[in-house]
Amino acid sequence: MDLAELGQLADDLEAARAERIAADKRAAELKSKETQLKQTLIAEMEENNLSSVGGKSCVINRITKQRAYAQDWPTIYKYIVENDAFDLLHRRLTDSAILLRKDDGIDVPGVGLMDYSHITFAKART
Repeated sequence: MDLAELGQLADDLEAARAERIAADKRAAELKSKETQLKQTLIAEMEENNLSSVGGKSCVINRITKQRAYAQDWPTIYKYIVENDAFDLLHRRLTDSAILLRKDDGIDVPGVGLMDYSHITFAKART
């Protein structure tokens, strides 16, 4: 591929990105409206002790579930270590925390670093 073709590819990528960003913005607006309507509906259903409500096009069922949240992290960590209960956590490294330690000369055992490519965008100067 010659430089002119690469330049066109860059322009095509930028145009596709701009189109996606506009669509993402519209999707975010729609998601916000959806979330607001959902929260209002849930609040009204809870206040009226309703488990379902029907409109012309759908029936909405309210289901109550339980979700765990941390009240005392040190106690939780102690339990996890003592009981080998690491399944209670999501297993994902935080890149920034690892890289900050690396910058300070600290290598975290069992952690490898790999290179990956990404691109950045800047407006062309005309």
